Order: sequence, then structure tokens, then C-alpha cells
Amino acid sequence: MREEKLKRYLRIGIISSASVCFVVVVINLILSAEIFEIYSDDKEVIQLSKELLPWTSITLFLDSITYALVFCLRSLNEPNFVIKSLLISYYLISMSIVLILIFTNHVDSVQIWQGIIAGNLSNMVICTWKLKKLDWGENIQRVTSEFVENEEEKKDL
Repeated sequence: MREEKLKRYLRIGIISSASVCFVVVVINLILSAEIFEIYSDDKEVIQLSKELLPWTSITLFLDSITYALVFCLRSLNEPNFVIKSLLISYYLISMSIVLILIFTNHVDSVQIWQGIIAGNLSNMVICTWKLKKLDWGENIQRVTSEFVENEEEKKDL
């Protein structure tokens, strides 16, 4: 019962986070020219910003989902896995892709964003895989018992 309730709350959190971020991304894409003109009159800066906006928007959207998944894993007492997945996805996968693009092509800012997106996407896949593989009942029991122990320690103080 608690297991299903927790899964439902976590799904609602992930969907809410992704939905809000999706709305922000859509507004940014629709109003990009107006937003960029607030910050700069330089046409080159505005053009570069317009070229990078879709890539940064994808990153923002993937980040919103990934951080919701990371929150779930941390809540289920899996902080070491979270750190390992971040290190693997961003430093191993993302940086490798960026370095490969640098050495094979003339690198530009779009290719760097593509490497970052690959890292975000791989972290999202790793965290989703771990949540599906996780023994929810055992983790909920462990987190609950640790919470009770901490509360009892506070009472003793």
C-alpha cells in the first residue's frame, strides 16, 4: 500500500516538473526574439542566442526530468548511486562526446550543447533503469526505520 502510494506521488512529481518546464520552454521558444532583444541590441548576439535556444531548451527539459528522478533516488536512500550516475553520464559520456566532436570537426557551441544533452539523456536513462530495478518495499522500510531512529534520537536530546 505505502509502496504504491509513494510511486504515485513520485510520478506526480516527475510529471509536474516536466510539465512546468515544458511550458517554460515553449514560452521561451515563442518569445525568443523579444526576450533576447531585452538583453542585447547586437544582431550577432541575438542570432547566436536564437541558434542555441533549442539546444538549451532541450537541456532544460531533460534536466527537469532527471532532477526529479534523482530526487526520487535520494529519497529512497540511494545517494551513492546518484553520484555515480552523475559522474558517468556527465564526465564519462558527455565529455567524451564533446572531445570526440572537438577532434573530428571544427567545434562550435552547438556541438558542446549536443554533448551536454547526451549526458543529460544518459543520466535520465540510468536513473530510470535504477528506479525500475529497485526493491521499493525494502528501500521504503529502510528509510522509514532510519527516520524513526532519528526522531527517537531527537527526543532523547
